[in-house]
Amino acid sequence: MTIAFQGAGSSSQVHETMDGQLAGTVFKFILSDNFPDQRVSRDKEIVDLALLTFLSHFRKKYLGETQLSATSNVFKKLKEVSNLNDHLMIYSIVLNRVIGNCKIWVKNEEVVKRSLQLFFEFCSSYSCSKSLTQLDLTKYVLQNHSSYELFPFLLERAFGRQRTTFYQSLMKLILVDDKVMKFDVFVAPFSQNFQQLMSIPPNMWQNNAKQMLIGIFRDIRGILQAALTSRAYMMVFDWLHPQYIPLFLTTCETFYSNSEIVNILLKCLEELSHNRQQRISFEASSPNGILLFRIISKILFTYSNGILSTPIQNNIYKERYKGMSVCFRIFAYCLQGGYVNFGIFDLYGDPALMNAQRAIINLCLGVSLDDCLNYPKLSLAFFQMLEAFSKTYPNILIGIEANIFIQIFQRVERGLNSVSEQVSSLSASIIDNLASFCYKQISTESLQSQYISNIINEHPELFPTLMALILNLIVYEDMTNHWSLSRPLFVLVLLNEKYFEQLQQQFISRHSPSTQAKYRTVWEGIMSGVERNLESSNRDKFSQNISTFLTSIKQIS
Repeated sequence: MTIAFQGAGSSSQVHETMDGQLAGTVFKFILSDNFPDQRVSRDKEIVDLALLTFLSHFRKKYLGETQLSATSNVFKKLKEVSNLNDHLMIYSIVLNRVIGNCKIWVKNEEVVKRSLQLFFEFCSSYSCSKSLTQLDLTKYVLQNHSSYELFPFLLERAFGRQRTTFYQSLMKLILVDDKVMKFDVFVAPFSQNFQQLMSIPPNMWQNNAKQMLIGIFRDIRGILQAALTSRAYMMVFDWLHPQYIPLFLTTCETFYSNSEIVNILLKCLEELSHNRQQRISFEASSPNGILLFRIISKILFTYSNGILSTPIQNNIYKERYKGMSVCFRIFAYCLQGGYVNFGIFDLYGDPALMNAQRAIINLCLGVSLDDCLNYPKLSLAFFQMLEAFSKTYPNILIGIEANIFIQIFQRVERGLNSVSEQVSSLSASIIDNLASFCYKQISTESLQSQYISNIINEHPELFPTLMALILNLIVYEDMTNHWSLSRPLFVLVLLNEKYFEQLQQQFISRHSPSTQAKYRTVWEGIMSGVERNLESSNRDKFSQNISTFLTSIKQIS
């Protein structure tokens, strides 16, 4: 079945009438389709998937923010053919279709997935979701969202991601009009499940309890994904904290080695910690940011200690690296979120920050040198976290044991060579953050300065090696992130200008005597107009000189 709507730029009456005729024919067919029959076949699957495609395109063209008027030629013809009198009848058809598909196609992942995706599209449009909330059927769905009879796919493990999307859609409906259902009424079934689990000792949790936990964390994650405003986020946070949030920690303590459960828990916690669209804005007098980080710290610490001592059975990514990736993202979100006053922890001797940092460092060391680049999702999360860590707390990374610091630096060095430009740029930023901290501290007489001097004395090759690597990447490799690579290079040059001059001489000596004078002039231009400080304008001048340098090198060659 193919329905071709008119192009966005066409508005002729002929095309509108044709679209109305086609759409009316399809809606008439949908109304005649016999769901109670519940017979599934390959032919019916093809038809149902085609109908979902039609409904999706019809929404994009004629519903939502571009909703057609009752006087349009499309609607007139549609009404004539299918006897649909208003928009709400169309929305009712769509919602009935979604519910019906979720019932009869519970064993067909593609149809259920596409149906819930269509529902999500309608709920994501403000005008569509506003119209949906006017339906009695929508209220019925919200009142019975946890009904396995109405939505049997909730019992199927294969639809884990789909149930997250489903609850994200339902939460959008509640947020667009809370008159359709109050939030506390909506989450009442989850509260009952929480209370049931909390009444049973964790060592007595059986398979039903495990599946309940997986379902709850998936559903809450979907609810949080829809909570994009401060008001919406606070509704969810106030519901979870302090009554139910301890169950997150209990679950981690009990199932840290069960990747199926703990990975879902961590993803839910990731969403709770993510300050997307600045939705987490606790009041200045509120302790909520500190309380949230405390529970996050305990879970990170528990997971780190448990997972690193658990032998790998079959799949290292699924059993270990997947959860570790989420932990890296959680910690980065906490550092970047702006909702935690980290100074409080040191001031009052609270170990939460120190424990979280220790857990993350241990997890970093749990990623082998090769694997930190072999798994793209792990690699990105790893370097994003280190970039946030090195920007917020370079003193912590510099202050750890020398052998641990070197191991972390080795991973960052590997990251510079990554085929992923994003990972390479993140690695450059990490080096820039740490080298800048060293440069600022090295001229002082602080304990940090002494520690940095000791590291440099014990590992004199550390910064020169990085300088040579970055220069080679800029000059010889086909890299497109020269600007990002130039930032740490500048600081490394300031830390050791003599070695920079040696690299310059090595480069020039590789070329014929007739061109060496030209190359020397080009190299000298790198530091032209650059002062020996870390001011932003000075950094920018150096980066501009690097761009000019590369252009000149190509011209000479």
